[in-house]
Amino acid sequence: MYERILVPLDGMPFGEYAIRYATSIALRSGAALELTHVHIPAHLESELFAVPLFHYTGIAESDAAYDHELLEREREQLAGRARQLAERTGLEVTSQVVVGSVDRGVEREAEAFGADLIVMSTHGRAGMERARLGSVGDAVVRHAHSLVLLVHPPSDEAAAPERPVTFERILVPLDGTEFSERILDAAARLATLFGAEVRLLHVQTSPPMRTFRRVVRDEAGGEATLDLLAEEYLDHVATVYAETLPDASLEIAVAKSPLVGILESVQAWRPDLIAMATHARGGLTRMLLGSTSSEVVRAAGVPVLLMRPQDRAPARPVAEVVTAPSRA
Repeated sequence: MYERILVPLDGMPFGEYAIRYATSIALRSGAALELTHVHIPAHLESELFAVPLFHYTGIAESDAAYDHELLEREREQLAGRARQLAERTGLEVTSQVVVGSVDRGVEREAEAFGADLIVMSTHGRAGMERARLGSVGDAVVRHAHSLVLLVHPPSDEAAAPERPVTFERILVPLDGTEFSERILDAAARLATLFGAEVRLLHVQTSPPMRTFRRVVRDEAGGEATLDLLAEEYLDHVATVYAETLPDASLEIAVAKSPLVGILESVQAWRPDLIAMATHARGGLTRMLLGSTSSEVVRAAGVPVLLMRPQDRAPARPVAEVVTAPSRA
């Protein structure tokens, strides 16, 4: 299951909303928690807004002293928060303040702590506000080697209830590739912990995105319909994961894009969690190709569990033609 869960906090009620989810998972799995805060030195703050410090030559002695005092206060406050949480829940809870940029700081601490799950809050902003503030959640996903659970606080960010949460429905979008299936084990673990129902979703787009492993031909030699391909694919996945996902339901949606299909499924089925694998691209590739997972995080309004597989999927043929019985 889960043994070590890292919870990055920013000192605001908004950030602490993630504790609600982390403690619920830890209480069921017996995991240890670590609360972490990334202290950003004053001379690095402008880098958060992509403004280079062309004239930076060093830190004034007075600024260094203030920065050190601030760092110590952050350590004391975080340690106190960890003690309170441990007393209230009975969990093993530690704290650690690290120095640097947020994404790299969380990445380093997750590796040092041995975290197998990172739980953090995200605004999920878009447009110019996103360009100005950036997305810490996206950055953490791009660099982390752990699973990352991104949660949305309520509209009233000052309200951060700490009552336990539960996952009753988990939606797993699959695009027909082995890459997307890497999230299934993680989804199965959470489903087992919470007794959740799992739905496997494939979104068929128009024009079709031909990502299936096989091209099925019927007995007459004609190519099977895309609906049949999707049905065969989801049936295959459900069979492979029958032991860990014994009661998974299957859904085939038709939409103009994977994002639209996922959001329509969210609206109709009302899942408590979406679980996805992500390429977590950055830079120009991200600008050109976009990122369905990032768009889902911003638009779905429910927690999203993301995995960035570290190894590449093994090479295999783009299409393997097999013959299947025709269906009346």
